[in-house]
Amino acid sequence: MKKSLSVFTLVGGLFTAIGGFFFIIGCLMSFNFQYLAAHGEGDIIILPICFGGLGFLFLVIGVFLLYTQAAEARQKRRLVEQGDFVWADISGFPLDYSVTINRRPMFRVLACYQDPMTGQTYEFASDPIRYDPSPYVVAQKVRVFIDRRSNYKTYTMDIASVWPGYLG
Repeated sequence: MKKSLSVFTLVGGLFTAIGGFFFIIGCLMSFNFQYLAAHGEGDIIILPICFGGLGFLFLVIGVFLLYTQAAEARQKRRLVEQGDFVWADISGFPLDYSVTINRRPMFRVLACYQDPMTGQTYEFASDPIRYDPSPYVVAQKVRVFIDRRSNYKTYTMDIASVWPGYLG
């Protein structure tokens, strides 16, 4: 399944690259401070601090964004590889106004599952979907990969099981 890069991954990569570049420049200025002081004018000590400090800040933010995206992808991959899933009944395709692109809200697939052992009902929501999935869904049940140890709180919904050709 082909997966597109998220905005957080792109921004994280950009911040990491820019932050690493400026941090290295700040470190090089610090190591060659005598040369910088002999050939520069004004308050030279501020240059390595600004370049190194801002570079380090951008580097930390970028690495954090990349780490959180990698951890989320790793968790989804672990759930799928673990293979523990339930078939949940699709209950609707509501608009999600908390996530918008160009002021257009995203859609989600909502599904319910009732545990036959306990009788407890669990609700699941898919990741945001850019287009209305209702015309493309060909089944009434969707496969939801779950982690039973987390009491169904850790899950990922397999939209491709009900929407042929969905790439995510």
